[in-house]
Amino acid sequence: MIEHRVVLAVAAYASAAAAEHDFDTVRRRRDSGALRHVAIAVLHKGSNGALDIYRSDRAAASMALGGALLGAALAVLAAPLGISYLQPVATTPAGWAQVTALVEHLWQNVPQENLHQMSNLLESSPAGLILVAVDQTTEDTGALLSKARQTIVTQSTTAELGADITRAVDDANARR
Repeated sequence: MIEHRVVLAVAAYASAAAAEHDFDTVRRRRDSGALRHVAIAVLHKGSNGALDIYRSDRAAASMALGGALLGAALAVLAAPLGISYLQPVATTPAGWAQVTALVEHLWQNVPQENLHQMSNLLESSPAGLILVAVDQTTEDTGALLSKARQTIVTQSTTAELGADITRAVDDANARR
């Protein structure tokens, strides 16, 4: 089986413009071919104090994988926002199984303290960014977030994404 590195990063910004700058930087790197599997979202605090997605983008071997990457990260770090985001993305039992496999990977392989710090950073900032990159280094991923006032980037965790997702989808289909 092929193992892939998965890097999860969050960043806090003083302004939405700074977050959008880094969002655009990631998109340019993706468009140049330097990032193959990446999902990213700019978050901001709504007037009610809740996080909301301002912009998002994803690119992966399939759009479903890109949506699952971002949805899984959102579900782990900002559950209400993640569930809301996933509603139109994971529309089948297989889609939810894919998300579940990715959520489980993040939850089991990223230290809980890091996840809490990341969640708190997003909640405490007027503008934030969440980024999930596959087969990138921690250093390269963090360097993309140059306008952030604070970043937290996980160490690369490895996953047999294809095998984990296939197993989860097969389990979901067997329960139908």
